[in-house]
Amino acid sequence: MSFDLVIKNGRIIDGAGNPWYNADVYVRDGRIAEISRAYAGEAERVIDAKGLIVCPGFLDMHNHSEYGLLVNPRAESFIRQGVTTLSIGHCGFSPAPVSDRYKQEFMKLTVSPEGLGLDVDWHTYGEYFAKVEGNGTALNIRALVGHGTVRTAVMGVEDRDPNPDELDEMKTLIDQAFTDGVVGVSTGLTYVPACYSKTEEIVELCKVAAKYGGIHATHIRSGGDEGVDRKAGVQEAIEISEKTGVPVEIAHYTPAPPPRQEGYGPVEEARGRGVDVTFDAYPYDAGGTALSALLPSWVMDGGYAKMIDRIRRRDVRERIKKEQSPLLRQYGGDWSHFLITQLKSEEHEKYEGKTIEEIADAMGADPWDAVCDLLIKSNGIGSLVLLHLRYIEGVYNAYRHPAMMVGSDGRVAASYGVLNKRGHPRWYGTYPRVLGRYVREMKLITLQDAIRRMTSFPAQRMLIRDRGVLREGMWADIAVFNPETVIDMATYISPQLYPVGIEYVIVNGQVTIEEGEHTGALAGRVLRYKR
Repeated sequence: MSFDLVIKNGRIIDGAGNPWYNADVYVRDGRIAEISRAYAGEAERVIDAKGLIVCPGFLDMHNHSEYGLLVNPRAESFIRQGVTTLSIGHCGFSPAPVSDRYKQEFMKLTVSPEGLGLDVDWHTYGEYFAKVEGNGTALNIRALVGHGTVRTAVMGVEDRDPNPDELDEMKTLIDQAFTDGVVGVSTGLTYVPACYSKTEEIVELCKVAAKYGGIHATHIRSGGDEGVDRKAGVQEAIEISEKTGVPVEIAHYTPAPPPRQEGYGPVEEARGRGVDVTFDAYPYDAGGTALSALLPSWVMDGGYAKMIDRIRRRDVRERIKKEQSPLLRQYGGDWSHFLITQLKSEEHEKYEGKTIEEIADAMGADPWDAVCDLLIKSNGIGSLVLLHLRYIEGVYNAYRHPAMMVGSDGRVAASYGVLNKRGHPRWYGTYPRVLGRYVREMKLITLQDAIRRMTSFPAQRMLIRDRGVLREGMWADIAVFNPETVIDMATYISPQLYPVGIEYVIVNGQVTIEEGEHTGALAGRVLRYKR
C-alpha cells in the first residue's frame, strides 16, 4: 500500500491531552490514513522526526488576519509557528458584510483593509470566501461575523439604538453570513460602534446564531484585557449566553492586578450552573489595539471623519483631557504604559517603538495633544499601540485554568512586503512561546496539556470535527517541532522575528514548512460551517 507522506520515528502527542507515544503517521489524499508502530507501506515522501514531537497543527482561536491573508497568502508569521487554522472575524470586526452606503466607515474599522492598500470589492462573506480561495492560502480559516461590522453596514457609526427595521436588517445580514459558512457572531463591546449597543441588541442578534447552533465570541464591555474592571462585562457575556443558549467565548481574558483582581469566579459560577462559557488568552503581558481606541467613545460618534473634525478643536481636546478615557484613568494617567508600534504618517514613523510619554516629550506637547495630532496625520487609521497593562501573574493564572485555550489576538505578518511592519510579538511568537517558555522553562503546564489547548480544545470550540487531533481519517494538519529548542524570538522592541524549533508544518497533507522554511505551498482551505 502506498502513501503520499510518512512521518517516521516521532513522538506523537495526539492533541487530546494524552501523553506522547511512539508511532509513524501515514498520509494519503490529504488525510491521516494510518498511525502505526509497524511498517504500513511505502510513501513518496519520508520525514524523519527522530527526537521531535509530532502533533496536530495549532488552531488559533482568536486572530485578525482577514486582510493580511489577501495581500500575502503565504501567512508567514503564523504558519512558521505551527499554526494551520485561524479563527477570524473577532472583536466585532469581520471582512463582511459591506454595504455601499457605509463602505468608507467600514474601511476605517479597527482592523482596517485601508492600511494595506486593499481594494474591498466584495459585499458578502460568500464573496470574501471566494476571494480567499481564488488567491490561495497557506492556512485554513474559520470565520465569525462581527456585530460591529454588521451595525456599520446598516447604521454607520452612530451612538443610538437601532430602530426595528434596522434590527431586522442586521438579523438578515447575520443570517446570510451563516448561510455563507460562518460559525458564530463576534462582539467588541468596548469598541465603536458596538459600545453604543445595549445588551438587548446583542441578545436579539445572538438568537440568529442560536438558530444555526453557532457560538458567540466577545471582547467584553468595559475594556476587555486592558486592565479596566471587567466583572460587569463578564456577567453581560454570561447573561447573553443564558438568554440565548449560545456558547460564549471570552476573548483575551486575564485577571486584573490587585486590588481589582476578580479572578475567574464569574466563569466558574456560570459553568457550575450549566452556562457554556470558556475563554482564550495570549502569553504576553501587553495587549494591543488601534490608537483611536484610546479616545472616549463619544469622540467617535458619527465616524472617523467627524472624529478628525472634533479632535482638531481645542475645546474638544480639553474635554478629552478632563474626562481621560477608561484605559488611561485606570492607570493614573501614566502614558509610559502605551508603546506606539505602527504609525501610518511617514512624518511620524520616527516615533515607532516609543511610548506616548516619550513622543509627547519629543513634540513638546501634552500627551493627549500628541495622540490627537498623530491621529489627524494618519486620518485616524493604520496606527497601533501596545498596552503594557496586563498583570503577568494573571496571565499565568489563565494558563492554569481548565477553561482557557490559546489565542494569539494577532495578525499575519512577514519579514518582507506590505506586511513587513512593526506590531506585537504575538504575531510571530505566541505558540512557540507557550511551548518554550511556559512548558519547557517554567513548567507552568505540561506539554500534552499545552498542545490540547492549541488543538482539540479550540477545534471543539470552532465546531471543527475533522481536525485538532491526530487520528486516522482526520485531515492531515500536522506540526513537527523540537521540544528542546522551540522558542519565540520576537520581542516588544524587535517584534519581527520568526521563532525557532518548528521544523515541519503540514496543511491538508502538503508540506508547507520544511526544516523551518516556507515551501510556498498554499494548501489551506476555507472551512465553511454547516449546521
